[in-house]
Amino acid sequence: MNKFRTSFLMAGLMGLTGCLEVPYNLVIRPNPDAGEPSGASSDPGTTPNPGNNGGNNGGNGGNGGNGGTPGTGNLQCYAERFTQPDQQTIRAVDLLFVIDTSQSMDDNKKTVVNGIGAYIAKIPAGTDVQIAVMMGHGSTSKYSGMIYNDKNHPAVLSNRTMSVADIQNHLRANMMNIVTDYDTDGGEEGLYSFLKGITTNLAANRAKGFFRQDAALATIFVADENDICAQYPAGVKPVTDYDGIEVKAKARDCKGISPQGILAAVKTLQGTRPYMFGGVLYDDLAHPPHAGEDEYGWGFIDLIKLANGMTINIAQADYSAGLAAIGEMSATKLLISLDYELGKTNVDPQTIRVTVDGLPQTHSYSPSTNEIHLSYGGVARSVVDVSYCTNSTPQNPPCTDIGCTGGGDIGI
Repeated sequence: MNKFRTSFLMAGLMGLTGCLEVPYNLVIRPNPDAGEPSGASSDPGTTPNPGNNGGNNGGNGGNGGNGGTPGTGNLQCYAERFTQPDQQTIRAVDLLFVIDTSQSMDDNKKTVVNGIGAYIAKIPAGTDVQIAVMMGHGSTSKYSGMIYNDKNHPAVLSNRTMSVADIQNHLRANMMNIVTDYDTDGGEEGLYSFLKGITTNLAANRAKGFFRQDAALATIFVADENDICAQYPAGVKPVTDYDGIEVKAKARDCKGISPQGILAAVKTLQGTRPYMFGGVLYDDLAHPPHAGEDEYGWGFIDLIKLANGMTINIAQADYSAGLAAIGEMSATKLLISLDYELGKTNVDPQTIRVTVDGLPQTHSYSPSTNEIHLSYGGVARSVVDVSYCTNSTPQNPPCTDIGCTGGGDIGI
C-alpha cells in the first residue's frame, strides 16, 4: 500500500468567466491562477471537434473522459485555451494544520512535526512560507476557528525568520500544548472550525498575520476519526459513539456544513490565488482501523477529494514522504494550473478532450463543480486546450462525489 495517495476527483482553483458562446470556435481565457490574461495567441489553430472524435481519443480521459463516440445531434461544442504563467506568480504560502485535539492524537502530531521539514524542502527557494495551527473545536469553544498558539510560542511560524529546527520546536508546542473540547468528543469538528476561521473569524486571524491576501493556502487536516459534520454515504455504518457526544455536537453545529460549501468559501477567500487540501487521516477503506472510535476520515476526505488534494495514511510510522508530496503539490500550484472550471454548464463528459502543448492528456471531470483536473499541466507558458460539447436538453447533473449532501445556511 502506498504511504500516500493522490485523489483525482474534482475541484478547481477558481471560477472563470467570459467564455463566448461560439460553437467550435476557440475562446482564449485567463489561466485560473493568473490575475491577468496570459497573452495567448488568438489564433485557434486546429482544435478537434469533440463531437466527432470520441473514439480516437477516448483512452485519454479520466472520469467522464473515456470512450465512445458521442452523438452529435443538437450538441453545441466549444473550445477554450489557457496558457500557463511564465514565472511563479505567487511567492507566499500559508500552511494551516487543523488538528483533532483528542489525547489519542499525541503520537501522530509528533510525527507531523518531525516531517515538516520535508514539506518546506519542496517549496521553491525564496517562497515565504508561514505555518499555523487551528484546533477542531465546535461552537461552544472560544478557540473554534482561531489560529492557536501556546503562550510561550508564536502563532505564525515563518521560514523567513526561523530555521526548520526552530519551526519544529514551536510547532510541536503549538500542537501538543492544546486545549481539548469535550463538547465535540475531544475536538473533532475540523470542518466547522476551519470554515469559521475563514469566514466569521477571518479578520481576527488576519490580525495575527495568517490567511494573507497575497498567499496561496494549503490546509492539512490531522485526525484519527471522521469529522463530526461528515455525511455518511448510503450503506455505511458509523463507528459507535458510546457517549453520544458526537450526535449532540452534530445536531448543534453541522447545519449547512458540506464539502461543497467549504470549497466555495475557500474559492471566495482565495480568488485567483492557489489553494489545496491535504490530510493525515485513515484513508484506506479496504483496511479501516479497529481501535477505539478510530475511523476512515469521512468529511475530511470528501473535501480533499473534491478539491483534488492528497492524503497520508495516519497509520504510517513516518509522514515525511507524504508531507514532501503535499509540498510538491503546493509548489506546482504556485506556477502551474491543473484545475479549470468550464465556461459552459450542462457538459457531456464523454466529449471532453484536453491537450497540453498539442499532446492529449489524461483528465477527470466533476459534474458537481463543472471542473476538470489534469494530471499534467505542462510547464511555464504551456498551452492547455480544452474542447467539449453541451447536452441539447439542460439537465442538473446528479452529485457524484462522496459526501455530496448538506447545503443551506452555514451553521456558525
